[in-house]
Amino acid sequence: MDSAEDTELRRALVQQGILLGRQQEEITASHQAMTNMSQQIAAISQRLDQVQVGPQASRTAAASAEEEAPASRRSEPRLNPPAPYAGEPTSCRSFLSQCSLTFSLQPSCFPTESSRVAFVIMHLAGMAREWRTAMWDNGSECSSSYTSFSQELRKVFDRSALGNDIINMS
Repeated sequence: MDSAEDTELRRALVQQGILLGRQQEEITASHQAMTNMSQQIAAISQRLDQVQVGPQASRTAAASAEEEAPASRRSEPRLNPPAPYAGEPTSCRSFLSQCSLTFSLQPSCFPTESSRVAFVIMHLAGMAREWRTAMWDNGSECSSSYTSFSQELRKVFDRSALGNDIINMS
C-alpha cells in the first residue's frame, strides 16, 4: 500500500469511528429514554391499580388498622359527639351528661383531664363559646380539670334546677 491509499484508508476509518461514536451516543440516549418510559408506565400502572382497587384497599387498610388497635380501643363503641352547646339554660346538664358518657365509654380517647376539657370546649357555640373565650382571656384556671370546668359551666349556664333563665356572665 502506498501512502495515498494509507491516508485515504485512515480518513475512512476516522469517519467510520466518528459515525460509530454518534451511533453509540444515540443508542445510549435511546436506552435512557426507554428506561424513563418504562418507569413512567410502571408508575401509571400502579396509579391505575390504586384507582381500580382504591375503595377495597381502603376497607382492607381500615380493617388491618382495626386489628392493630389495642384491645381496649376495639371494645369501645363509636359514638356521635354531642350537639354543640350554645348556652341554653335548660340543656346544660344534658350536654355535660353526654360528654361524661362519651368519656366513660371511650376512655382511651380521653385519657387526660385536659383532653376532656378540650373536647367540651370544641363543642361550645354561641354564648357558651363567648363565655369560654372570656374565661381564657382572663386566665381562668378552671381548665385544669374537667370537674372544675364543668362546675363553672353549670354555675353560669345551668338554670334547669332553679327554673331561672337569667344567665350570669361574670
